[in-house]
Amino acid sequence: MSKIIICLHCGNETQMNLVSNYKDKEEDFDEGIWEEYKWKLYQCPVCKNVTLEKESLYSEDIFNIGHLDAYEQSIEVEKATRVDTLYPFQSNDSNYIPKNVKSAFEAAIKVRNIDGAICVLSLRRALEKMCKDKGAVGDNLVNKLYDLRNKKVLPPTIKDVAFVLKNEGNSAAHADDVDFDKRKVDFLIGFTRTILDYVYTLPMQIKEVQSLMKKV
Repeated sequence: MSKIIICLHCGNETQMNLVSNYKDKEEDFDEGIWEEYKWKLYQCPVCKNVTLEKESLYSEDIFNIGHLDAYEQSIEVEKATRVDTLYPFQSNDSNYIPKNVKSAFEAAIKVRNIDGAICVLSLRRALEKMCKDKGAVGDNLVNKLYDLRNKKVLPPTIKDVAFVLKNEGNSAAHADDVDFDKRKVDFLIGFTRTILDYVYTLPMQIKEVQSLMKKV
């Protein structure tokens, strides 16, 4: 078995082979509900590193598909299955991120080991799209991030790091003779992930926890 995956080690989107898998299931017979988990380990044919995914499926999410035929049921199950990348670790959950913001961030990941300057430009583009999505006002990225800070969408600590991103992005855009080494690029990727976490992932996770607590 194989699957097309963006390798977070080398940035290539490629057909990865499934090298190992494990399946488990938890059932509550009294409540008539179950949870199914699958762990799948894929290997990148380009850099030879591995990616570990976890697939989760809950009975509540497919409760009303019994009337469908087998093909329709398989489609509904596929749609209800949640897939998380456990390794290599990425802090933000892309399921919560708007498609246009996600695609810009993934573009940066793809070229992280190919062209550091292009990677930094793609990170800025992802944040610009995030600012537009959140209705930020300002004549440049830093001012837009400040606007989101003032609106409590971002934390006050955004101020200092925003200048770093602005300066590095300007250097990349103007073809300045700047060395975008791996450590610097990795830092900016991590910083962007943190912002996306704070804006999109954390609020949704809080809502999910609150929803679960109401059911207890």
